[in-house]
Amino acid sequence: MVEIKIAVFSFPLQPDYGGDAYLVKKLADKILIAVIDGLGHGRMAYEAASRTLELLADNNDPELDKLLENIHKALISTVGVVIGLALVDQQSQQITFTGIGNIIVKLISRKTTEIFLPAGILGYQTNNSFQRVTAFSPDDILLMHTDGIADNYNLHSFSPLTLSSPVQIVRTLMSGYRRPSDDALILAASELWKEGYEEQIIHE
Repeated sequence: MVEIKIAVFSFPLQPDYGGDAYLVKKLADKILIAVIDGLGHGRMAYEAASRTLELLADNNDPELDKLLENIHKALISTVGVVIGLALVDQQSQQITFTGIGNIIVKLISRKTTEIFLPAGILGYQTNNSFQRVTAFSPDDILLMHTDGIADNYNLHSFSPLTLSSPVQIVRTLMSGYRRPSDDALILAASELWKEGYEEQIIHE
């Protein structure tokens, strides 16, 4: 079976209470990819991120605006989260992006496209009207990460080997750009046009 290749590298400051999380889920005839960052770090960030994961896992509605609104309402009693969502449609070869806050979202090709999410915090202050639909090609790689990774890198200065696979990308960014005072999570996905998905979790 041909599948999307997804690599994830997570580094929590407190192993039992990582505030960064992700989810990959089949949603109707599309693939939903989410990267979540609970505000701050430690137990309260972990609880907010975990609650968000539960809501995403239980959701089967591809309406992303409604999904963000439901998460926002459910997190009002928590510290809140920032989130990036990518809904991959292999049939049309398009990705619908939405989210809120400082999750870094990039589509890597010959020219890297960065998706700038609106400011805000789900559970505190939100404007969930943002959506952007972007076409992708077979060679493109989707990159998403929390602010535990410094965003001062230039992907096109990396070697072709680094950019050749999701595993190489997440390893390079985690080893060279991780902020030591925060949780960090990186997700990279390639072969977006394929059906299904295969996750590879990096533990080092």
